Amino acid sequence: MTIEQLHQALEALGEDLAAGRWSPHRTESELASHVAFGLQSVAGTHRDKDAGEHAATGALPEVVRAALRAVGPDIATPGVTDSRWAAVVVRCAATLESAHIADSEAGRLLAVRLLNACITAAAALQDKPCPMCFQLALGWHTVLGTDPRSVTSRGSARTLYGLHVQTVHPNTPAPHPDYENCSDCRHFVSYVERSGDDVEVDGACATPGPEVLEQHLYSHLIDRVPVPRPGDPAGHR
Repeated sequence: MTIEQLHQALEALGEDLAAGRWSPHRTESELASHVAFGLQSVAGTHRDKDAGEHAATGALPEVVRAALRAVGPDIATPGVTDSRWAAVVVRCAATLESAHIADSEAGRLLAVRLLNACITAAAALQDKPCPMCFQLALGWHTVLGTDPRSVTSRGSARTLYGLHVQTVHPNTPAPHPDYENCSDCRHFVSYVERSGDDVEVDGACATPGPEVLEQHLYSHLIDRVPVPRPGDPAGHR
């Protein structure tokens, strides 16, 4: 298949997923999860976005091989809902095997589009499928450095996740404050107890303290999103 045909195939799968014509089998979602994590992990090692995307494009064949090893042979059996998904992922990797094609702008765009498609399909692993939950958790888990930039990136992903859950999934039960391990939990709880429910938190867009506390508590749920983690037996290697 040409790169243009693969773009069309990814678009068709995306349309089927959005319209409910395709509900990914768990094995398909696991494959998508591993591919997304692998691509994001490679890209996340680079400060420059374009350099990261270029590196992920070149690594895509090995990322897919590792994902297939992790998920197992079931992805190629009739029991999988739609064999097109595995076929498209593998064909994307095979097409970009060529260094010439992988270094091209068309190849980079294909890898980015495959990553976005995998994020959407992998979200089906969750009890409440949401690509944004998966995407934010992906950023949280794949930035492993302890340098200031990595710490800031992880903090931003976690904060945005808490805001997203509060806004889009408001019926999600918030966890209890973690007084032992989280200074922010202690700070926000103490602030609300001292100031009352109606006092607004400075610099928080005139948001009442209890809402900011709730948003922070939701942020702790980011590590429960089923994203493969480095070192997990089923994780990307």
